[in-house]
Amino acid sequence: MTAAEPSPYVSPQEFGNRTDTRWVAVRNASGHGLLITGDPVLEFSAHPYWPEDLTQESRGSKHPPEVQKRDFVCLTLDAAQMGVGGDDSWGARVHPQYTLPAKDYAFTLTLRPLGPGNEPAAAPAR
Repeated sequence: MTAAEPSPYVSPQEFGNRTDTRWVAVRNASGHGLLITGDPVLEFSAHPYWPEDLTQESRGSKHPPEVQKRDFVCLTLDAAQMGVGGDDSWGARVHPQYTLPAKDYAFTLTLRPLGPGNEPAAAPAR
């Protein structure tokens, strides 16, 4: 996955959340980066803009070409993310098995630096 992947939607919105991920690595052009591991797993997305850049006054009032790419990658790390809708996108509630009840959640992330040539899969276990 690269942050250059375009939004597949007509109306900009968050997309590309990856679930059940053991680790994710991000690097700059010179190969320096960061390895993030979840304990046991994490969810993430990576985009060349802030989530707020997708905010619209009303649905359809902004289109993908209007979202300016930034000179960085916004990496979002989560324990879990709730579904946005049910069987349709115009009012059905999220099915119970895809909801996250309001309560305290905790999860563990480990961050390690990566140098050029370091292979994330070869990093030592916790």
